Amino acid sequence: MKKTERVDAGLKAAFRSPYWTESEAREVLEAWKRSGVSLSCFAREQALNRSRLQQWKRRLELEAGRTLHPVRVVVSKGLQGVVDGEREGSLELVLRSGRRVSVGAGFDASTLEELVRVVESWAC
Repeated sequence: MKKTERVDAGLKAAFRSPYWTESEAREVLEAWKRSGVSLSCFAREQALNRSRLQQWKRRLELEAGRTLHPVRVVVSKGLQGVVDGEREGSLELVLRSGRRVSVGAGFDASTLEELVRVVESWAC
């Protein structure tokens, strides 16, 4: 897409928007790839911030590289070893490695996510 080529209305709106949704960022980056020019040249031609394009490119590449780990969630009322003795409504995750992670009610989701990531990275 050269500067003189027509850009659809949705893409024009994304170019002008101070914030992009993930789908808008993908659309803008796809337009850049189709253009055949460097990221800097595309940013300049479309009056976009080059850093913004680079950040979205990096973010989407990182997300594409993430691996989803299959887990099985088992609701249990009698797990042993659950933090603070909370047993009612606790959860047990059985990871693909066979390791089990038990959490009590009110767990912190980000901490659990990090724990699963660390445990899944361990060698068998």
